[in-house]
Amino acid sequence: MTAYGADEADVNATRAKKAPVKGASKKEAIKSPAFYLVLLFTGLFGLASTVSFHVPNFVESIGFTATMAAMGVTCVTIGQTGGKFLLGAINDKFGVKAALFVGIGGGMIGVVALLVSNSFGIGMLYAGALLFGIGFSGSTLLPPVLIQEVFGGRDYASIYTTIMSASTLGVAFGTTLFSYLYDTTGSYYIVFIIVLVFFTITISSSLFSLKWKAKLNY
Repeated sequence: MTAYGADEADVNATRAKKAPVKGASKKEAIKSPAFYLVLLFTGLFGLASTVSFHVPNFVESIGFTATMAAMGVTCVTIGQTGGKFLLGAINDKFGVKAALFVGIGGGMIGVVALLVSNSFGIGMLYAGALLFGIGFSGSTLLPPVLIQEVFGGRDYASIYTTIMSASTLGVAFGTTLFSYLYDTTGSYYIVFIIVLVFFTITISSSLFSLKWKAKLNY
């Protein structure tokens, strides 16, 4: 027994084999500065995104209630879920640069809004959490898109698995780092400042990696 449409799948697979896949080999990619720029982008993005785990503690630390803290987490989750659809649509229609600016920019604005929410009220807190959620969604969506854009599809799977290991390390390190900073300083202020710095580095490294695309000669 074969699945309905199996013959069509075989025909499509044969056509796909005939079409050459453009892109840099993994060996070429590793020799390029673009590889390490994307590696830096992915690792720091993953690291910065772990601040979302600290949103409940942050909300309560600036004087809001536990109920408000739970709502803040809900806003992050809504932003994260909707952000994936939003950034995917922006990437498809306007390109990877636009998706990078919306994703990382949203995350940065969200962090600033969270920082000043104790002065402007709960509405600012929820808006900041929502925007940060959009930025958070980019930590899983934008690296694959950037890798595809910079290195093409030739050795995409191999390059992707290598680079995404940086995200895993970033998440593991970030959770510990931000907890330590809060325990040491007694405030999330320095934590959010560091996240803003990391976001600035990620947008810079991603844009520079796109500039190196032309030099990969594929």
